[in-house]
Amino acid sequence: MVKLIRLVYIITITILAIVELIFWKGYPSILLIFAVLIQLTLVMYLTPKRFHFLNPIFILFITTNLSVLARAYYMVYSNSTDVKSFLLFGHSYDTFVIGALWIVLSFIPFIVGYSYAEKNLSQSTNYLSINWNVKRLWFSVICLVILAFIGVYFFLTEIGIDNTEAIMGDVSKKRYKNLDDSKYASSMGYLRLLASLSEIATYLIIVYRLSSRRKLGPLGISLLILAFMTSSFFAFFVSSRTALITFALNIAIILYAYRKLSLKLIVTGSISIILVFSLMTKLREEKSGKESTLAKSVEKIIVNRNLLGISRTGIVLNETPKELPFQYGKSLFLWLVSPIPRAVWKNKPAISIAKDIGSNVFKMESRSGVPPGIIAENFINFGYLGFLLMYPFGYIFGIIFQKHRINRNFVEPDKLLIYLILAVNLSTLFFGGTLSQTIVGTLQVLIPTIIISKFVLRKYPVFTVT
Repeated sequence: MVKLIRLVYIITITILAIVELIFWKGYPSILLIFAVLIQLTLVMYLTPKRFHFLNPIFILFITTNLSVLARAYYMVYSNSTDVKSFLLFGHSYDTFVIGALWIVLSFIPFIVGYSYAEKNLSQSTNYLSINWNVKRLWFSVICLVILAFIGVYFFLTEIGIDNTEAIMGDVSKKRYKNLDDSKYASSMGYLRLLASLSEIATYLIIVYRLSSRRKLGPLGISLLILAFMTSSFFAFFVSSRTALITFALNIAIILYAYRKLSLKLIVTGSISIILVFSLMTKLREEKSGKESTLAKSVEKIIVNRNLLGISRTGIVLNETPKELPFQYGKSLFLWLVSPIPRAVWKNKPAISIAKDIGSNVFKMESRSGVPPGIIAENFINFGYLGFLLMYPFGYIFGIIFQKHRINRNFVEPDKLLIYLILAVNLSTLFFGGTLSQTIVGTLQVLIPTIIISKFVLRKYPVFTVT
């Protein structure tokens, strides 16, 4: 079945490229052909044995089908002037051709570096006895849920919401706290981190249930509901559509690892996510005074500025260094100042270059700005030599994921939990955000996950085969 799906996909997008060659439209056709080449680059690496949820490049492949391929077709074929204006930013199609080519050129060294690490890193097979310390598990989950509640409570308090009516009347809106004498606003990162601990609690409970095959009981079920609802509510309240999709995708990966993911679940889950995503989009549009229909909200799944995109990449390449000077590596190390709260250091530089890109390149004044994705960020730092950085990035990711490879015949819970955090952040933050943003976003969830895993799990090697 996997071979057939992969083959049908390759044939389909190849036909799309041939159609563009036959009905040549100039730069729009070049743009679409490059979009197809980007997906072919990924799918050719994804041999049938790699074409699954436990390969991080497959997660990247899923996201780029929406953000690169489908979005490129919207840029060319959409009948909506609003959609084209949103994606094209008033530029002509030739602006984006170089961006699409740059993505192709950047993916090649990334895949080569990843494959080299995958091929040359020696792999040992450990036969283990894994035991859960149940008392420690439930103690940890209770602590995580309580901390998440504290984070959500103080987050609501900081933005001036103190009752249920206010919550429901001001839901699904971007949340920041303005600081005096500062051009930046605080996103209250530490409180968001506390709130996100409910996600770790959710993953822990599900992994425990599936790996131990023990029933949860009233306590476990109650904690699972509380953790799941807290994570879902917070993502919905702050209008983080990416966070909600990431949460759902991670649960799907867990179910797949333990052979519990069925076609019925995939269809039901996908429809549910589409509906929730659309509702969040509709509420966000209404909060900003824009008219929104359900159809337009569903369309926003593709027509948005999240993840990797040809349009942002093309404009960044076109406007750098005219509107934004080369950074020469500066933006790649902004994560070093992230532990210092902005409330303490009001003039602390943003850990993401997104705001500078938004104001200088896109002429947009917003608190969050426009994150470029690592492929465009490399160009911002080192110009046309920047794509060479994709090889060491690919190699590093290859090493990391080889060390945390998941064997579905014997799933190691701690490796699976680490994989969840790394794999989805690879496609959402690394390719859709900035390097510093990726490092900060990953470490602040990865560190507590590793600590808790060591606290609740005991692994005893039986024997090792090299």
